[in-house]
Amino acid sequence: MNLKELFTNSQKLQELKLNTPEKNSIEALNKAYQLSLEESCRGIKKAAVLFSGGIDSFFVAKTLTEKIPDIKLFCAGTQNSSALKNAQNAAKMLEKELIQIVIDEKSLPVLEKKVFQILKTKMPMQLSIGLTEFAALQEIKKHSLINVFCGQGSDEMFCGYQEFETILKQKGFDAVQEECWNKIFNMFERNLKRDFAIADNFSLKLIAPFLHPDFIKQAMAFPAEEKILSPEDELRKHPIRKLAKLYNVPEDIVNKRKKAMQYDSGVANALKKING
Repeated sequence: MNLKELFTNSQKLQELKLNTPEKNSIEALNKAYQLSLEESCRGIKKAAVLFSGGIDSFFVAKTLTEKIPDIKLFCAGTQNSSALKNAQNAAKMLEKELIQIVIDEKSLPVLEKKVFQILKTKMPMQLSIGLTEFAALQEIKKHSLINVFCGQGSDEMFCGYQEFETILKQKGFDAVQEECWNKIFNMFERNLKRDFAIADNFSLKLIAPFLHPDFIKQAMAFPAEEKILSPEDELRKHPIRKLAKLYNVPEDIVNKRKKAMQYDSGVANALKKING
């Protein structure tokens, strides 16, 4: 079953929830990730990674280097955006080639129109994320690559979003865990539908190792208390950070706080300027 089939099938997602193990461990999480990686990389000799330099894309890229001979990293953002700077520093740690796509603010109206034609939405968040992905995937296509890996899913399962702090403060840990499941159940409409539409536009295959069913079950076996420690916990995502340490991911990356793609890339603010 591919990602589209899984995340558009509420019955299958409900089965995942019902079959989540009662016990959790980093060892079981790692075993599930290795299974996902084996299945994702089978037969692939070269691939691209959507790379922000954050823990998720860094971890995916680092683990791919053991499986795929030729890996190239791609990051899109406006001139002097933190995304490009962070990705460049992280790529040096990996000793991998980084292709930077600088989005000229003058070209934004044209790019915005192209993305709108694909997504059929004017929602600012969807457009700004979609535009960043469009710029990266367009460049990946030019490099004659087909398989594109990403870190999608980690934030939903491990409380990566800042809103989880508010939920914890107002409603408690049980509500946090339920919101993780809500985000998984709604991931297609909120994220994957957009991502697949843009990838399909370029005839590219998007691969998300964190979204393997076994990995989802093991990730969701961790209670909210182990993902976000308190309403003041700005780091969050502790299980994936512990897993990254097993692969010797540098401490600077392990302890890096999340910043939303649309702001990290500088695109959201640039669009706001031109659209008012």
